Amino acid sequence: MEKLFLPVLLGTSRKQRNSIHPAKWLVGEMEKRPGLETRLFDVADFAIPHDDYGQALKDQFPEWRDAIIKADGLVIVSPEYNHGYPGSLKAVLD
Repeated sequence: MEKLFLPVLLGTSRKQRNSIHPAKWLVGEMEKRPGLETRLFDVADFAIPHDDYGQALKDQFPEWRDAIIKADGLVIVSPEYNHGYPGSLKAVLD
C-alpha cells in the first residue's frame, strides 16, 4: 500500500514566531508513522512578490506545486491574527 502524503505548512513568517515549535513537533510525530510521508514547508521560504499574484507565480515554486499535486491532504500550523490568518499564508495558498 502506498504511503499517504500529508505536507505541513507553517503559516507565518513573523520574527520570533512560536508556531515553528509545534510545526516541527508535528512533523516529527508524523514521521514516526510508517504509512505516512510528510514534509515541512515554511511560508517564510517563499519569495512572494508584493505587486503580482498572477499566473506567472505558478512555476516559481515547483517543490510546493508538486507537493500539493501529490498530497492526500494538507496540515496547516498557523497563529490567529485579528480573528483571521496571516497574509503570507493566504498568498502561498493562492
